[in-house]
Order: sequence, then C-alpha cells, then structure tokens
Amino acid sequence: MNHKISLHKKLFSANEKEVIYTLKNISKKKYFELVTNLIDLFAKSTSKNIKNEVFNILINLKDNNSVKYFMEGLIKQTDANVRLQLISACWQNGLNYSPYINYFIEIICNESITHAIEAYSVIEMNYMKLDEKQLSIFKENVKKLKNQSSGENLKLLIEVESLVC
Repeated sequence: MNHKISLHKKLFSANEKEVIYTLKNISKKKYFELVTNLIDLFAKSTSKNIKNEVFNILINLKDNNSVKYFMEGLIKQTDANVRLQLISACWQNGLNYSPYINYFIEIICNESITHAIEAYSVIEMNYMKLDEKQLSIFKENVKKLKNQSSGENLKLLIEVESLVC
C-alpha cells in the first residue's frame, strides 16, 4: 500500500523528469490499479511529454484487469478532448470492453460525431465478445437509442445496428 502511495506522489510531482521516470517504470510493470491515476494525470498535466508518455502506456495496456480502472477514469472525465483521446485508446489497446459496450453506444448517441466514431471502433472490436443474452440486450438498446438520435450520430447508430444483426 505504501508503495502505491509513493507512486501516486511521484506521478503528481512538480518535477517533470521524476514523473516521466516513474511513468517509464510503471509501463514495465503491471500496476493496473493505477490506470485511473494515469488518466487523471493525463487530464491534468500541461506537459506534452508527460501526456505522450501516459497515452503510450494507455494504448499499450495488455491486462484486461485494467479495463475496470480505465473505464472509471474515462467515465469521470468531462473534458471533451481528453475523453476523445481516451475513447481512442480503448480500441487501440485492444482490451475487452464488452462489459461497457452500452456506455459506448451512449457516446454515439449523445456526444460529438468525432467521439461517436471512436466509440464505434470500440464497439466494432467488442460486440463479438458478448454472449447471446448480452447481444440481445445491446440490440434492443441500439433500437431504443435510434429514436433519440439524429444526423450523423443516427447514421452511425444505424451502422452499429447493421453490424450486430
């Protein structure tokens, strides 16, 4: 526990070199519980070097245990640019986001078309991982959300519907 507190302190240090050194060490280990902290750092940092290092870690995650923490970090983000990059990282890292697939369909329905396209990519990579019951619920959710959408987002929802049918 003290080690994680120490890591957290180093991640949010005012010393950019210390933060980058810590990030390089984290990327070599499996600290999936720190993913939420990494997302916070990504959102708050003004350093391009730190942002690049964190994003590189996020797109190279390989442990599905990190998905829960990734989604916690994504869901609480309100900055549109940060959200866009995080949604993009979801499909880039190739992890299993199928338990959160309905969250991504909500993004298609409610956010900008740019966010929607990134969310579509996540859905495209994950819908096959749903069991029959989950897929049925997902299809119903897509049909319901089509009635609440318009424009380009509606077109993308129709694409999702044709993809999963």
